[in-house]
Amino acid sequence: MAKKKKQEKVKELPLGVKIIAMWYYAIYSAFIVVLLMIIILMPAHKILLSEIPITWILTLIFIIALDGLLIFVGISLWRGKNWARVSIITLSILIIVFLAYIIFDTIEASLRDDVILYTIGIFINVFVIAYLVFSNEVKKAFRKNVK
Repeated sequence: MAKKKKQEKVKELPLGVKIIAMWYYAIYSAFIVVLLMIIILMPAHKILLSEIPITWILTLIFIIALDGLLIFVGISLWRGKNWARVSIITLSILIIVFLAYIIFDTIEASLRDDVILYTIGIFINVFVIAYLVFSNEVKKAFRKNVK
């Protein structure tokens, strides 16, 4: 009986929530693969001879750990966990702030090529927040899934 309840929870989630969950899972999984390929393809002598700053290596480790967390959040959202919904809303707010900072910093530095991409990123995250916060079907789905 417990297995049927868990399966029902997944079936009850709106399609938009499943798309957001898959986005987090797929994008950050691919990002980890790319980072690991960079590490694997990096010449060993550069690592051994410390030609690569330790801050870069620590940053790569941090990014891989963060991506692992985001993959976990995406999987948890797919499973209907309300804490994952709140986490994605919070992360989206942080991403919007970060991208806005980059846009304004980029405009001042007259590097305007990436401004369009960052603006698209802001719109996507605003949509994610609006959907997860204001959609009645999302509210209904997560109200049922809260224990």
